Amino acid sequence: MSKEYVFWIQVIPKYSLAYPWNRIKQLVKVTVRDSNISSDGPVKANSQVGLDIPLANIAQIQMVISNTAPSGSVEIITQEQVRYELVPTNPLDPTLWSYNNVHEIKSFIQVVQDLKANRTSDVDENPYIRQFSQKYNPSYLDYKIVRHWDKNISPWEYYYQFVPESVDKKKRIAAKITEIIVTICAIIAAIFTLYVGYTEFIK
Repeated sequence: MSKEYVFWIQVIPKYSLAYPWNRIKQLVKVTVRDSNISSDGPVKANSQVGLDIPLANIAQIQMVISNTAPSGSVEIITQEQVRYELVPTNPLDPTLWSYNNVHEIKSFIQVVQDLKANRTSDVDENPYIRQFSQKYNPSYLDYKIVRHWDKNISPWEYYYQFVPESVDKKKRIAAKITEIIVTICAIIAAIFTLYVGYTEFIK
């Protein structure tokens, strides 16, 4: 039986601001097999269609930076020049929006490249075990817990099951304060820009 590599992908709202405190609640399971890449649901906002991309039909796969994923995403281009943008989440901390997900991006690309080349991939099928080897992991987790996590269960289920309420509350408060500060700075910058433009206009 061929391996099934699981990745949890963020469904980015169409008009979402690309800030690290914006929580993407909707995650979709994407599975990479030696035959294709498929998903359990739509990976694109306002879409009803899930993924089903034959590996043989992939012309290019790479990491890209975009407005929707400033920390990076996986770009897949098919032989017909159809483009897909996938933003893997950090499965051990889904509160991070497009942040510290570089390892998952690189793992996704490596798995696809290995399978297309008929190579055995060193990447673990389980996203929780795969991510735990990285340095950007919450301090409240330990391997005794993570190694038993089911790859097919959403990171949000584990997050709310194991994360202390106090930790989550602090994150939400910090995120809200950051949001307020950035909004105020943006308003001040806009007013200043308008003022400079007006003074230049009346000269």
